[in-house]
Amino acid sequence: MVKKWFKSNWKRVLVIVLCIALVVAHSIWSQLKFDIINIWLGIIAIVLFLLPKPDFLFPYIKRIKRFKAWELELELSDLESKVGKAEAENLEAEIPNSVSPEVDEVLKEASKDPRAALLLLSSKIETTVRKKFEEAQLDIRSGATILRFPPTQRAIEIGIEKGLFPPTVASAYRDFRSIRNRIAHDYSFQVDNATILSLISLGSELLKQLSARKPEAKS
Repeated sequence: MVKKWFKSNWKRVLVIVLCIALVVAHSIWSQLKFDIINIWLGIIAIVLFLLPKPDFLFPYIKRIKRFKAWELELELSDLESKVGKAEAENLEAEIPNSVSPEVDEVLKEASKDPRAALLLLSSKIETTVRKKFEEAQLDIRSGATILRFPPTQRAIEIGIEKGLFPPTVASAYRDFRSIRNRIAHDYSFQVDNATILSLISLGSELLKQLSARKPEAKS
C-alpha cells in the first residue's frame, strides 16, 4: 500500500524533500538569499513538475501568440495610414535622387537578413533627420549653449515646428520605432520575415518623407 502510494506520489515527495533541504541549508548558511524572482521561478517549476499533464497550457499559449500577431497587424495598418497621411501632407515636396540608392541598399540587405536591414533603415532615418537640420542650419541651443543633438523623435518634433517635416511623420516614426524596438530587442517577440519586410517597406516610405524638400518659391 505504502509502496503503491509512493510510486504515484514520488514527485511530490521529492519536492517536499528539496524544500526541506533548502530550509536546512538556509538555517546553516544564513548568508544565502532568495530574491522574489528566484521564488517565482521556483513556484513555476514546482507547479509544472507536479502537474500530470501540463498540455492544457498550450492552447492558452497559442491564443496569446495569435493575439500578439493580430495586435501587430493592427499596428502596421495604423502605421501605413499615418505614412499615407504624411505623403498627402508632403505632396508638393520633392524626393532627392540620393534617397533611392539608400532604399535600394536597405532592400538588398533585406533579401539576406531582414532584421539587419531593419536596423540599417533605422540608422538611415536618424542620419537623414540630422542631415536635414544641418542643411537648414538649425542649431539646438539653450541661450548661448549648443546642446547635444536630441533623440530622433524629439528632433522630428522640432523639425515639424520649423517646417522641415510634415506633421504626421512624428506619430508615424513613433509607431515605427516602437515596433522596431520589439523586433530588434525583445527576443520573446517572434515575427516572421514577411512582417519585418512590411515594416521595412513602410519605414522606407517614411525615410522618403523625412528626406523630401519643399520646392523653392519662384521669385
